[in-house]
Amino acid sequence: CTNERMERTVQALQIAGQGAANARADADAAEACAASMATQLQALQNVVEETKRASQVLYQEHEQVAAGARSMEAHLLQRETELARAKKGERQWKVEREEMTRAAKKLGEETKLLRQELQQVTQELQDMRHEADQHEAIEQARKDRASMVERELR
Repeated sequence: CTNERMERTVQALQIAGQGAANARADADAAEACAASMATQLQALQNVVEETKRASQVLYQEHEQVAAGARSMEAHLLQRETELARAKKGERQWKVEREEMTRAAKKLGEETKLLRQELQQVTQELQDMRHEADQHEAIEQARKDRASMVERELR
């Protein structure tokens, strides 16, 4: 009986040893798995931190681009306002130019009429002078003739 007990005890110890070895193997495997998971978790935390940093950099770049866009929009608005003013000035200049062109044409026509009138008056004056010179010559000839007739009569 003792021998049997002993054998059962040995068997129980072997089974227990085998169970312990299996438990140890399972514990080692669980520990390795936990270490692997801890490494993966650390790697995931690193990825999260890098993503946060990249996100912050992208946000800052976005803010810079947005500020640049607002600045460009304000600059564009200013240029559009200046362009509108320039176009308005150009329209006014064209209207004034047309008015001046009409006025210059009118003055040209009036100048032409005045020159024609001046030529006509000048011609009339020349004709009158010529006529006066002829009358004077005739008058002088009459006087000369009257003097001669008077001398002959005396």
